[in-house]
Amino acid sequence: MKRSDPNYMKAYRAANSEKLKAQDKALYESKREERIAKQKLYYSLNKDSVKIYKQKYRATNKAKLNYQSALYRANRLKATPPWADLKAIRAFYKKCPVGYEVDHIVPLKGKNVRGLHLLHNLQYLTISENRSKGNKHASNR
Repeated sequence: MKRSDPNYMKAYRAANSEKLKAQDKALYESKREERIAKQKLYYSLNKDSVKIYKQKYRATNKAKLNYQSALYRANRLKATPPWADLKAIRAFYKKCPVGYEVDHIVPLKGKNVRGLHLLHNLQYLTISENRSKGNKHASNR
């Protein structure tokens, strides 16, 4: 088989899938800063069109967004034990500084761990820190 043969490439990808995934991941990570800079530049040059796009997306995907919100709330409720101090948690959310978000230190629905919706599991993170953390425990970053 020759490299130009589509069957050769299918067989190669099947035999080396883990190696190719690792290479793709490394390339993706190596270009992370460049990608972020491009996104920031695009946003700064196109704020109005991005805002319009987001509004249209929200309007056309209400069901999907409602589902995601309901799923998040349901998971949070499952993760809230009956003895949780809801008034203190609510106050913590209200005191969140501008430019910060409330984050669960141990995620409510992590890959390897599940935290509880309790006051001592909450922290303030900047928006960018919270997005980069994703659904990972602080020790897994």
